[in-house]
Amino acid sequence: MVVNYNKTHLVPVLENDFVKGDNKLQTFQSEVFGNIGAAICYDFNFRILIGQASSKNVNLMLDSGNTWGIVAVPKARINIIRSIENGFATFRCYSYGISGVWNQFGQPLHYAPTVNTPKTSFQVPISMLKYRVKTVYSVFGETLGWICVGSIGVITILLVVMEIGGQKLRDKINNWTEKL
Repeated sequence: MVVNYNKTHLVPVLENDFVKGDNKLQTFQSEVFGNIGAAICYDFNFRILIGQASSKNVNLMLDSGNTWGIVAVPKARINIIRSIENGFATFRCYSYGISGVWNQFGQPLHYAPTVNTPKTSFQVPISMLKYRVKTVYSVFGETLGWICVGSIGVITILLVVMEIGGQKLRDKINNWTEKL
């Protein structure tokens, strides 16, 4: 056994009896594939957990789980976004969902809908799965998004101050922004 996994993010109501994991991405070294990481189902939705794959140089992520109904296809798409963010290939094995293999750029190498399918076979070149891509997102995370949110806040405050303040205050702000 190379991974003894407890889900970090339990599905509310459905998994109340499960033991919660410690929010640390488990990995192991493989001679063929390099660093392999593993996450189960709902854990793939959380960037904080899956984002650890970049710092651990994961080449291939194993993603297993069980989705149902109309969430099967959107869930597969969301999970593949984590591949693109962190630059790893994903091997996804789901009961009642989409199973398959996606490369580091989120492109499907092979996939199939699986509905309680006992066996599914994929033929994928190993060379496509054993390297990782360094991404801007894996380095900076959501920093750019927070900078944009902060900038919107500063601009909103300036606009409110200009509207409430007198002409003298508007002139000061205009002079200050022209110097930028």
